[in-house]
Amino acid sequence: MKLKYPQSPFPRSALAPLEPFGLNTPLAESVESYVLRLAKEHRVTRFHIEFLVSESGPAPLFRNTSRQPFRVDSAIENAKEFTRRLALLTQVPAVQTMGLGWLAGKISVTGALRDHRAWCSQCLGKTQASGREPYLPLAWSLRSYEICIEHGGAIQSSCPACSKRIDIRREWAIPFTHCPQCDRSLGRPESTAGRSLRDLERRKVREVDQRAARYLGELVAVAPQMRDTDMLDSPDVSKLVASAIAREKARNASNLATLAGVNGSTLHGLAVTRSSRPSLDILARLAVAADVSIIGTLCPSLWSVGPESDNGRTSTPLPPRSVRAPISWDEVEREANAQMRLPRPQSPCDLARRLKVGATHFKSHFPETFAKLADLYRKGQLAERKAVRTKMVARICDYINSQSQGGKRTGYRAVTKALDLHRSNKDVRVAWATVRDHRRKFDLKQSTPTLTA
Repeated sequence: MKLKYPQSPFPRSALAPLEPFGLNTPLAESVESYVLRLAKEHRVTRFHIEFLVSESGPAPLFRNTSRQPFRVDSAIENAKEFTRRLALLTQVPAVQTMGLGWLAGKISVTGALRDHRAWCSQCLGKTQASGREPYLPLAWSLRSYEICIEHGGAIQSSCPACSKRIDIRREWAIPFTHCPQCDRSLGRPESTAGRSLRDLERRKVREVDQRAARYLGELVAVAPQMRDTDMLDSPDVSKLVASAIAREKARNASNLATLAGVNGSTLHGLAVTRSSRPSLDILARLAVAADVSIIGTLCPSLWSVGPESDNGRTSTPLPPRSVRAPISWDEVEREANAQMRLPRPQSPCDLARRLKVGATHFKSHFPETFAKLADLYRKGQLAERKAVRTKMVARICDYINSQSQGGKRTGYRAVTKALDLHRSNKDVRVAWATVRDHRRKFDLKQSTPTLTA
């Protein structure tokens, strides 16, 4: 079938000039989504499009690669060259501004993109209802983009019907609005969007995660302008830390790492030794905690670019770090002594948790008290278990005595089934072993032996 292009005619090697969706917005289309739409237009697989683009230049891009080609949205030089060649083949210059290729050599590529497709069910539902052509925004492919900045719902990564993930590399990854394995719709109307357990779970997400998603959306939106701007070879994390401390957003580098949810040694390696480049996730979290724009960390001349306010600073700062109240060890000792006088004392760990004291600190301050309380708690637990098993032995004996007159079976399975006991329960097994020892003491020749607990 002859393809119909919006413009005519094109060279045989040219691709259909599809226009990218959502450019200059946080929901700009990803290169992978654009390639899949091209493959659908030409009725070929995505690998045909990718290898056509790879072979269109002086040197193939997919030479000396592993089994799977590189991700065309990655922050590497080959991905940057891929978008340039794709723009030439489609004769759409805007294609060159797509993806993360413009960040090649400036951030770490490890963990930037998801291994499987992710989506916002409300966005897909809204697209289906409006009748527009669906696509996959680049922000959905970012591993640290967990909250949709448009609807506030959680980003889904598995089909709600079959619970399977969708591999972005598969050639049957279209249509975007339905699961290719069970053909169920992935979109949901806004009226039912809050019923997902994952949505309810993500409502308690930390503020740094929500704002990091907005910062990543801002970064995707300004990508076309950033390509023509002089940027640093790598983000200066030490400047970011110094700015946060100078503006009293953090007490020190360790406090900044805690606010951002980043490992302290990781921040030390990025800011002091500069042993590696920051990943996109870490850079967004540090920018949120330092209350500056993520764009400013990449380009000092754009330090004032921010999603919410001037000078790259957000209008509402992060909540201050909670400060633990001083510990009254005299009160801890009094509570421990009072617990030891009770018939059923608390465990030392439970007591430390109730008094908001670390169990390790409690043990180091009062080792003897901790040991005595632990011993009393252990004895109380043993006495409680012994009482439970004694009652269970008496119950089993009464049942066996009542059934011995009729000659019914009184084996382990029959008894546990009649008394509604779980056969694998440890207390049931111990009680049955006790009953079995009692049965052996009787003369088996007697017709009606009577068991006693």
